[in-house]
Amino acid sequence: MEREEYNALETLRKRALNIGDAESYFNLCNEMGLHDVDIENPKLYDRGKQPELDFSGKNLEVAVIEERPITKPRERTAKDETYRGFLGRVENLHSNDYRGRREAMVDYFGRKFGPDGVTPVANMDDNQVWKVCEGLKKYGKRRLGRD
Repeated sequence: MEREEYNALETLRKRALNIGDAESYFNLCNEMGLHDVDIENPKLYDRGKQPELDFSGKNLEVAVIEERPITKPRERTAKDETYRGFLGRVENLHSNDYRGRREAMVDYFGRKFGPDGVTPVANMDDNQVWKVCEGLKKYGKRRLGRD
């Protein structure tokens, strides 16, 4: 491969890398003979290896699945009293009192937001705490009929 051709391929390869064109990046790396050590973005390279998908719909089959209605409604894990207490505590807090919001979320919904919960409040930043708390307040008001 001549120097000029190599430089042209290198330019195209870097452009494909910069714009995230996985298929072109994969093909150009192979054409240039680059190995795993020389590849800057292995994830992009691996995505380029994936076989092309057929979106035309020629090879699709239609599967009809019979839908069944829900026979048993989902059980609520938090009682109305929990939301009443939560709303009473959070509605009086200043909008920037993130510590108070965190404590209220853990105290009233510890199974979800506690240290062993699904969404630990310790892993959230202040904006996430505010947004989740506002969502809980909105739902609690709607559930208790305080709209």
